[in-house]
Amino acid sequence: MARVLSLLGAENVEQKANEILHLEQRLANITVSEYDDLRRDINSMYNKVTLGELQRITPNLKWKRLLDRIFHENFSEDEEVVLLATDYMQRLQHMMVMIGYPDFLLNPEAIDKEYEASIKFLKKAECIVNLYDNFTVYNQRVNGKHTLGENIADMGGLKLAYYNWCIKRRSQSIYLQVLTDKHAPEHYRVLGSVSQFEEFGRVFHCPKNSPMNPTHKCSVW
Repeated sequence: MARVLSLLGAENVEQKANEILHLEQRLANITVSEYDDLRRDINSMYNKVTLGELQRITPNLKWKRLLDRIFHENFSEDEEVVLLATDYMQRLQHMMVMIGYPDFLLNPEAIDKEYEASIKFLKKAECIVNLYDNFTVYNQRVNGKHTLGENIADMGGLKLAYYNWCIKRRSQSIYLQVLTDKHAPEHYRVLGSVSQFEEFGRVFHCPKNSPMNPTHKCSVW
């Protein structure tokens, strides 16, 4: 970690590495296995809240300032966001109050100065913004900035699906994953998803009731 921080141009490398490690250890302690069943509960995992409600759940984290800075917007407190794992956020807030956190994590100027990676990310993100800004639907330009988060997720998901399909692993590693990992093995993450997608079977002419085009398909959304 210290070497990575050094390459990123951070000052007081050893101190910063120890502070980050200390924080990560505390974060790990609030994601223990006793909460696995709760995290599998969709109702407890995904909650639509306003920015104001999110601020009240974790008042020590300045959400509006953070999101305004990331998206170059001026969000209102009525802006809706999807909160992942409310119980985790509440425990995170409690942890922040009890043990504190490295001050530099809440100092945007210090982060910009010490970690050039964030600037590089913003430049790469700007490329995606410009790409989607040039798409039009019914003579209306797509808002690349507004759709940035989902566009990054789409592009990353496509790459992930490709790498998951092409990846080669030892049989022992796959067996261990089946026993312990919350994710299905890579091939089945792809096959399981596309086989339930009606359009996939139609476009690729998969026979009805074949493994890739079953008659009964699962759908949540």
